[in-house]
Amino acid sequence: RGRLLHRQRSCHAAGHSDGVSGWEVHDAQAGILGTLLRVEDNPGQSLLVVDRADGQSPLLIPLVDEFLVGIDEERERIDVDVPAGLLSL
Repeated sequence: RGRLLHRQRSCHAAGHSDGVSGWEVHDAQAGILGTLLRVEDNPGQSLLVVDRADGQSPLLIPLVDEFLVGIDEERERIDVDVPAGLLSL
């Protein structure tokens, strides 16, 4: 989680895009969820805002250690394990 937020903030500070937009987001159970639009900072916690592969409204995934499985910078991929109920919201 820290690496992802650090990359986002470093790119913003350098005047570039956030450095993670466009990355694929994969869930351990559901497979590909879609493409990351942005990481949204909120007072309580940051959120992954995902453009869903199925065309539904964007998916908001809390960026917490319990959900984040891995970050593959070479493949520009974020792996998560989100409770099924959250994916159906």
